[in-house]
Amino acid sequence: MERHREFDRAVQRPRSSSMSSSAPSSTLTSQNSGYRYDPFGDPPDYGDCLREIMPEQLTRAYELLRFDTVVCELLAADGCTRRSNIHRVIEFVPKLLTGERDFYLDIFDELVDESHGDRLEKLVHAVLHCAPLCEGSLHDERKGVKSMCRFIRNLKKTKYGNAVSKVLSTHLDHVKNCYGFKKIITECLKTFTSRDNEPIFEKIVSDWKEICVYREGSIFLQQNIIPRISGHLRKLLLKDIAESTIFLAQEPFGNYIVSRILQLDNEEVNMIVYRNLQSRCTFLSTVRGSSNVIEGCMESSLMGLKLVVHEFLSAPLKTLIHIAKDDYGNFVLQKALRICKNLGLEHLFDCFVKLLKPHEADLIRNRSGRCVVTTFRELDPLKWGY
Repeated sequence: MERHREFDRAVQRPRSSSMSSSAPSSTLTSQNSGYRYDPFGDPPDYGDCLREIMPEQLTRAYELLRFDTVVCELLAADGCTRRSNIHRVIEFVPKLLTGERDFYLDIFDELVDESHGDRLEKLVHAVLHCAPLCEGSLHDERKGVKSMCRFIRNLKKTKYGNAVSKVLSTHLDHVKNCYGFKKIITECLKTFTSRDNEPIFEKIVSDWKEICVYREGSIFLQQNIIPRISGHLRKLLLKDIAESTIFLAQEPFGNYIVSRILQLDNEEVNMIVYRNLQSRCTFLSTVRGSSNVIEGCMESSLMGLKLVVHEFLSAPLKTLIHIAKDDYGNFVLQKALRICKNLGLEHLFDCFVKLLKPHEADLIRNRSGRCVVTTFRELDPLKWGY
C-alpha cells in the first residue's frame, strides 16, 4: 500500500497559507501575469501551476500503481487466464529484469515461454532496449542471469540472433570482471550461429588485449572465443595474439592464451610465436608465467623444442646453471630433458649431461638444482654416473 500512498501524495495539490476561499494565492497571480481577480469572471488557468507542482513524481507514481495492478491481477488469475494475459507485462520488462522482488523474474520467465510471433518481436525489442541489460545492473543477480540465458535459448532458430549479439557486443567490457555477463555471452555463442555472432567476434578482434589481462577475460577467450571463431576473423585474431607473444607471456593471465594457441597445431601461427621468442627463451624461462609459454613452445612441435634447447645449450654456462637453480627455470629445463629423452634425441640429452655433470655438487646444494639432478638420474642413471 506504500505505493498507493505515494500516488496520493503526488496528486495532492499543496495549499498556500495566504490562499483564501475567495481569491487565488499571490504565487498563482504572479505566475499568471496580467490577471486580476474578478469574482464574476472565468477561473484562472491552473495549468502552469500544476505542471510545476506535479512533475516526474506523478508519472512515476502512476506507472508504479499501474504495474502493481497488472502484476496483482496476473498472480490472482488461474492458469489459462494468466497465460492469455501475460503479454500485458511486456511494457514492464525493464522493471521485471531488475529482480527487486523474487516473483518478478518468475513472471518474466512465463512471458518468455508464452511469447510467439508478434509478441516475441515486442518482447525482444523490450529486452534489448531495457536499462538493466544495457547498464549491466542485472548481471550480478544469479536469477537474472539465469532468466536471460533462458530468453536467449528461446530465440534459437529465429531471426533475432544477430540483433541480440549486436546489443551484447557493445557491453563486452563486462566480460573481463563479471562472471554473470560472461555466462550470458557464452549462452549466446552456444545458441546462435557463427554468422549471427559476428558482432561479438568483431568486437573481440578489436578489443581482445583489454580483456585478456583479466582472469575472467582470459578464461573467456580460451574456452569460448578461440574454439568458436572462424573464417577471416579467426585468422586475424590468432595472428594478432601470436604477434603479441612477448607482451602476453609476461602477463599473469595472458600467458595462458599463448599456450592455448600453440596447442592448435597451426603452423603459420606457431612460426610467428617462434620468431618472437627467438633469443628470449633463456630470460623468459625464469619469469613466472612466461615459463609456461616456453614449455608450451617445446611441446608444440619439434621445431619449437629445438629453438629452446639450442638457445639453452648456446648460452653461457653461468646462464644455464642459473636456469637450473631458478624457481621457474628448473621446471623448463626438466621439461626439455624429458622431451629430448622421450623423442630419442640422445645427442641433445648428452649435451646437457656434459655441461651440468661437473657442477652436480653445486646444484645439489640448491632446492631447484636438486630437482634437475634428480631428473637426470631418473632418465639415464648410467650416463649421469649414479
